[in-house]
Amino acid sequence: MRHLFSVLMAGLALAGCGDSAGPSDLVPEELAGVWLAAPECLPECGFTLMRISNPADSVNFVSGLQQTFLMTLTTSGRFGLTGLGGASTIRGRVEAEGSLLILRDEAGTQDTADYTLQGEYLGLTFRGVAEQFDFDGDGIGDPAMVRARFRREEE
Repeated sequence: MRHLFSVLMAGLALAGCGDSAGPSDLVPEELAGVWLAAPECLPECGFTLMRISNPADSVNFVSGLQQTFLMTLTTSGRFGLTGLGGASTIRGRVEAEGSLLILRDEAGTQDTADYTLQGEYLGLTFRGVAEQFDFDGDGIGDPAMVRARFRREEE
């Protein structure tokens, strides 16, 4: 199965949405809002791809490549993720179960992420494996995990 955030590695970006339609309380109020991972909130923020066979082999798209990522979550269960200036868009539905987010894009592809809230920061560790990034330059994508840390933005 193609994992939801494999699309990110192919395009290095994701896009946001802000629809309020649908059932309420699929996402806790404290998670709802606009979240940003950008160079101006380093070193706290990041969007990192970590090679599974060697976690020290990683790429932080925010610090290393100066990319900015914007994520929107609504209590009604809509999400969007955008890489500002990027090429790919992911929008869809999200539901929280305890400290787990279940994300399904508009094509029906699903991924899950464990989340933590620490003050104004949201940390995500995606459970799906991305295989589009070539860490060793051999022309073949290497299995990797995605970890992200966002800062809450004023709406």
